[in-house]
Amino acid sequence: MQGLKVENIQSKRIVRPVGLLPLTVKQANQALQHPSGNTFIVDGVDTNIVTLVGMVTGKEENTIDVSFSLDDPTGRIDVKCWLKGAHACEEILSIQDGKYVRIHGRLKGIRGNKS
Repeated sequence: MQGLKVENIQSKRIVRPVGLLPLTVKQANQALQHPSGNTFIVDGVDTNIVTLVGMVTGKEENTIDVSFSLDDPTGRIDVKCWLKGAHACEEILSIQDGKYVRIHGRLKGIRGNKS
């Protein structure tokens, strides 16, 4: 390929954002885990606090968590919400399959999968 530029992310300066980093599901799925294991690198930005928008599918409620898939036009990612406190329970439990939601949370890598 002509004009292809390859950059080593290890040598690039990583910038830590203030607040949440808005991502598409594709960006979240393609994020590279930082060597420290605590954060992810997305487009040269070191982060683990993200916000995603998409449609809820496959919602499952348990006594300690609620899990579902979040779909947007770029892909699908698994979401797990831990039930902590009455306020969180009401909001999370009101989510229904087929509804669009905005979620804020930490991006985690578990067994090679992002959630």
